[in-house]
Amino acid sequence: MVKKLILTLLLLKYSIRPAVNITIVLLRLSASRQRVIDRAIQVHGGGGVTSDFPLSYAYGYARALRLADGPDEVHNMSVAKLEMRDKN
Repeated sequence: MVKKLILTLLLLKYSIRPAVNITIVLLRLSASRQRVIDRAIQVHGGGGVTSDFPLSYAYGYARALRLADGPDEVHNMSVAKLEMRDKN
């Protein structure tokens, strides 16, 4: 997971097509952030969803950011459109 993010960030830095890579980075980072918090909640068991740990707040915040950023399918479609436009 970390390797994919690093490779994507390197592509973004040295890319001639930043729009596609920015969209891919948005998709991967938001999904990765939520996955990491979800795993931390799993490690803490039932305590992870209580107010004893900040994980429940972090999960809610990560999910809200993911929704505010837009649906993943919209980002996937924009990547596909940009890729198709570049092929033609």
